[in-house]
Amino acid sequence: LADDGTLALKADIKWRHDYEIVPPLAWSALQAWYDGGPPIHRSVVRYIPTSGPTSVHSKSPRVRTEYEIELYPLFVTVFMCDAASRGEARPFQQYAPVSRVSPVGVFLVQLCKGLDVDPKLGRIWMMEGLPDESNNDDG
Repeated sequence: LADDGTLALKADIKWRHDYEIVPPLAWSALQAWYDGGPPIHRSVVRYIPTSGPTSVHSKSPRVRTEYEIELYPLFVTVFMCDAASRGEARPFQQYAPVSRVSPVGVFLVQLCKGLDVDPKLGRIWMMEGLPDESNNDDG
């Protein structure tokens, strides 16, 4: 894992060298036996060939797959704004993985369904991080 406290993976990891893909039941057994860390869920996404390298999961550089595991999704912080917070945005879930290739609307619908909220009531805003005040040289 990366050192930033998220479930992001380090750059340039290699399949079967740095990680292995296991079924959920195997993960549960490994976690119970070794008191392991958090599950690192990744999605299977459609692989769109480009002029760049083929899928990292291909056994041969000339073989292209139709699907691959998305190792590096975007990570977002989810804020909730409801009656309990009196309209003020409050952090609800930090570092939720979001696919780079799936439409944002799909994420919104999945999130709303998980919270038992009508997706028509959900909203997505793109917010920039707060400026780092320690780098302010004004005084």
